[in-house]
Amino acid sequence: MPGVSRPVDVYVNKLCRALETTGGIPVKKTADTGDGERRVLFESNTYPDPVTEINVIISYSAVVGLSVTYRENWSGDEWECRWGRHPNPHNTEDHFHYPPDAGGNETPTAVDAKYGQDILIMTNIVDFLSERYTEIISTESPVYPSDYCWTNEYCSETYEDLP
Repeated sequence: MPGVSRPVDVYVNKLCRALETTGGIPVKKTADTGDGERRVLFESNTYPDPVTEINVIISYSAVVGLSVTYRENWSGDEWECRWGRHPNPHNTEDHFHYPPDAGGNETPTAVDAKYGQDILIMTNIVDFLSERYTEIISTESPVYPSDYCWTNEYCSETYEDLP
């Protein structure tokens, strides 16, 4: 229906507006990748080599809930994390799959999080992305994803520590 926003569009708009106000991370474009999913591409030329592509995938469905994935491509090596707000068997409804591989090869695969109500989750995500961006552009010797170990260094008050 024309003029009617879907929930995923509201999340994308909130993310883009929040990124715009924080400065630093310019959005290149957004793309509709399918029903309930949007991809937000960042300008990769604002990141130092070897980071070649940066994107956020926002998925939402009334049944499953919200999932937001952030991914950096480091010349083929990926750094990825994912925010979730949905019922699941592994954590609280609000949870975070930490980098470098969104908890895929780790135990636990996610940690509990405290995002705030409704759309405020996007503010937490922007704060995290801003801290990550600042670290990447200000370091002399970047840590490749394959050598990275998450220590709750971004927005640490939002996420529980690993056991």
